[in-house]
Amino acid sequence: MNQYTEDVYKTIAETYGITVLEGTSGILTARGEKIRIAGIDDPDVTRYANAGRITTRSAPYAEQIKQLSAAANQDIFTILLSHRPERIEELLPLHPDLVLSGHAHGGQIRIPLILENGVWSPNQGFFPRYTNGAYSFGGTEMIVSRGLARESTSMPRIFNRPEIVVITLEGSR
Repeated sequence: MNQYTEDVYKTIAETYGITVLEGTSGILTARGEKIRIAGIDDPDVTRYANAGRITTRSAPYAEQIKQLSAAANQDIFTILLSHRPERIEELLPLHPDLVLSGHAHGGQIRIPLILENGVWSPNQGFFPRYTNGAYSFGGTEMIVSRGLARESTSMPRIFNRPEIVVITLEGSR
């Protein structure tokens, strides 16, 4: 069994004082406003660990959701970092205000003006639903980035440029 590679990167990040969010959250104060930042691991970590393919320091995905649920506070603006946009239905009971996701690679192959969500996406398959842009779910907004990956995927990007998303939050008045 191999050690989960991302655990090594998480440990390195922590040596630099970076808080790694694995079913946990923290409160930031910016310009007098409190913002809760929460994070959850990719569910494949649990799947690979249960299959005996890796060892990991991470709690199982379902346990991370329970931990976040116990710490939820609807009075504080909450940003949830979740790699997988297709898991949004599992995250909505946590009442995040904003979910930031990726993983879908913008739908890999896009046909402009016809298939804006792309032809195929990891874990969503053909004609994916959540690949890029903004989606609304009642009181929760989700932003899905197409990301930067170009050569690291098995399928090339076609009509699908990499992107970096910039989000501006405005405080209440």
